[in-house]
Amino acid sequence: MFAILPVCFGKQLIVKINGGKFAKEAFSMLFDFSGMPFFDDHTHLLNVTNREINLRDYIGPFNHGYVDNPPENQPFDTNVAGNNRPQDISDEMLEFTVKNLGVVKFFTKSMSEFFGCDCTPEAVLAQRNKRSLADMVAYTKSLYQDQQIIAEVVDAPHPMGDPAMDCFPTKVFRLFQTDGLVYRLIRTCDSYQECEDRFDAALRQALKEGFIGVKCHVLEVNRTAPHYVDATDAQRVYYAAKKGDLAAIEEVYYAIFCHMLLMTQQLGFPVHLHTGLTGKMTYQDVNLRNPLCFCELLNDKRFYRSHLMFLHAGYPDVRAASCMAQSYPNVWVDLAQVMPWEVVNMPSIIEDLMGFASHGKITLGSGAHGHPEINWITAKVAKQSLAVVMSRAVESGFMTKEQAVYTAECILFRNAQRLYHLDLV
Repeated sequence: MFAILPVCFGKQLIVKINGGKFAKEAFSMLFDFSGMPFFDDHTHLLNVTNREINLRDYIGPFNHGYVDNPPENQPFDTNVAGNNRPQDISDEMLEFTVKNLGVVKFFTKSMSEFFGCDCTPEAVLAQRNKRSLADMVAYTKSLYQDQQIIAEVVDAPHPMGDPAMDCFPTKVFRLFQTDGLVYRLIRTCDSYQECEDRFDAALRQALKEGFIGVKCHVLEVNRTAPHYVDATDAQRVYYAAKKGDLAAIEEVYYAIFCHMLLMTQQLGFPVHLHTGLTGKMTYQDVNLRNPLCFCELLNDKRFYRSHLMFLHAGYPDVRAASCMAQSYPNVWVDLAQVMPWEVVNMPSIIEDLMGFASHGKITLGSGAHGHPEINWITAKVAKQSLAVVMSRAVESGFMTKEQAVYTAECILFRNAQRLYHLDLV
């Protein structure tokens, strides 16, 4: 019989395996942040319709890579959403890959505790379906209340006031998507100056309507690192861009992007942009995932006061993101999608980010899509990970308990409130 019996003596965790003993350092958990508010700085729309779902639909969204069973006769394209659709996951991949993701194990454990059921994906799904069939809106509200999720910053293409935002049982703030706008303007405008003027007007109107920031995929849609392009250079290649020349389109894109960064200095809104990996390997050049590729642009004095939010903490280049946030006063870092996907390693990721970056420039997002449980589990991962990190910091003598509590509050909700000039708590 194979047995593992943990026994804790002070700060020594003695693990007995088949009669043998292995000692491992343990520490006291000094904090419980479960009752703190949580500000979700990045999410997508949720599905809160009353419906029954299967196991692939439930845990499949945690698979952010490619599937092993793409639809028949569909060409492989890194930018086709069908390459990671839950319904295209084979039985073998569901059983031995998806169920074995660290985030799925923590999700199953946490949901089973919430429901009071067996700790299996199947048992959790059965309990979920009872609630989602009866009243999905009420069930979603119960999840948000449990983790005190006080706000969502939503990345979606819908216009301001769209009823689709009613899926969130909390305060909702919106990001204005710019990539599609830029490409539409290139197709329809007769000159670069017209393109820039119409972009400027559209963004100012969006801010008047209540959008609190901008979202773009600058690294994923381009083949070169961010660099300065002025209006004269953009006009020089503009007609080639209208004809579909990819290099010319990229130069016009960067001219608009630089103009937008200058707008942030006048109008005071942050630009949220992807750095690091965001699931699939969709980069034209994978080296562009590294946040350090922004150095050339940000070393230009014209952009010293522009406002940038690096999403996904540059994962796996978390230390690079930390370095950027420390080096440039106008750079913030958000952990959306890293949280909760890298759950098992989350305390270490937070420590890497906090190691150099100011703790006043870190926010937390879920990167959730579809299921409200992802927003819920993100808040749990954040609070539990911060409890580990702050306990280590205090026991190591790096912080006082008071400093640790305040730091956790800043990262969980105060920093985001300050960034957007809000007063929710």
